[in-house]
Amino acid sequence: MSAHGRELARMVLDGHRQNSAGGVLFEGRDRVLDRTKVLQELRTLGSVLAPHLGDVVGILGDNTPAWGLLDLALLENGCCSLPLPAFFSDRQLAHTLTASGCRLVIAADGDRIAGIAPSASVHARIVVAGESWTVFTIDDAAASPLPPGTAKITFTSGSTGAPKGVCLSATAMLRVARSLATAAQCDAQSRHLCVMPLATLLENIAGIYAPLLHGGTVVVPGAARVGMTGSSGFDAARCLGAIEQTRATSLILVPATLRALMHASFPGDPRLRRLRFVAVGGAPVTPDAVEAARSAGWPLHVGYGLSECCSVLCLGTPSADRRGSVGRALPHVRLRVAADGGIEAAGSTFLGYLGEPPCTDEWVATGDLGTIDDDGYVFVHGRRKHVFVTAFGRNVNPEWIEATLQESASIAQAVAFGEGMHRCRAVLVPAAGCDADDVAAAVARANAQLPDYARVGDWMLADTPFTPANGCW
Repeated sequence: MSAHGRELARMVLDGHRQNSAGGVLFEGRDRVLDRTKVLQELRTLGSVLAPHLGDVVGILGDNTPAWGLLDLALLENGCCSLPLPAFFSDRQLAHTLTASGCRLVIAADGDRIAGIAPSASVHARIVVAGESWTVFTIDDAAASPLPPGTAKITFTSGSTGAPKGVCLSATAMLRVARSLATAAQCDAQSRHLCVMPLATLLENIAGIYAPLLHGGTVVVPGAARVGMTGSSGFDAARCLGAIEQTRATSLILVPATLRALMHASFPGDPRLRRLRFVAVGGAPVTPDAVEAARSAGWPLHVGYGLSECCSVLCLGTPSADRRGSVGRALPHVRLRVAADGGIEAAGSTFLGYLGEPPCTDEWVATGDLGTIDDDGYVFVHGRRKHVFVTAFGRNVNPEWIEATLQESASIAQAVAFGEGMHRCRAVLVPAAGCDADDVAAAVARANAQLPDYARVGDWMLADTPFTPANGCW
């Protein structure tokens, strides 16, 4: 584990040293970190992390230079990096810590860790890139066997209440980062603005490793400054201001944020003049939406991937684009379509799921149906599983929401949906003797148990119960 993680950190830092023009790796809201400052910070963090060689170490914090430094420091010191999404519910975060056998957590929000992990004790308080972070030890953590070579565990957003841990090697992450850096035309003038949470694998690899490999700067002013709240709240006007103020040349969007930005901007908007490459993925986006965005001045390109393949598999580029496709496979990827129409991938596959036997198959079934044309362009036609993907790229199992709703005595039946939507929706059958006010209270109670991306935003009452007789059972 240690040697491979160190190799990834070294390749990223060496790549930046060789290709950078100004030497700046990270730029935050009020702090700029060049190579000298980064190396100083990494040395300081090394003294904290050295005793934890091979341990799983969690990071919980905002999109700031400190997050990027901590992630690189974990790799460099042979720890297994565990990004903790702040938008997870407390229950999901507690599950993540327990399932991974996490022994150390470095958090900007120490109160939250103290609340969800009663056995956690404060080990130290440190300053990283000018920010205060708390280091917690979890003494009763039960070590979870990891596949050999695991350098990072990324937990999916969770199609059910218990997210799955995907174990990734440093080698696979480096392959993807190199491919993305080339496809997105990263260079010393690149200024990538991180909009998505760094705890999501896509922004972690494509937003940090890829730009740095080719000498670019990672711009991380914090979620609030780019208009992000949780996993699904978004202020497009604030984001447009950040794009202009930070002189961003690239960013990663999901369809929901793209639509919001288009509505808040206008064709030829000068705030977009420095953008060179904008990737969109995580959920389906229509060809018409792509063309409309490009006509309005967004240099938009569609991508496709999944955590089990270390994020991105395909990406459209200025020189390789076809209407309706998600681009061609990246250089490190091999794709094929199985007899049942399912897309399968090889080239950067995961090591296995946490707590399950290691993955030994070279090919991974993506769970998506699709086709590949004679020129290598990939077209995704939908999901095989009973899971919908929200407009913010979160995978949600409707049965999870339905079961949570139906825990209330006020709701007899529930059907949840939300494919491509900003908010999950539901059609509800009230229990006998209950009215709309009772149901509204029950929805509020259910939402309090769910993470923000799975909460029911809109609902309506069904005229009649779902029965086999009316074809709704």
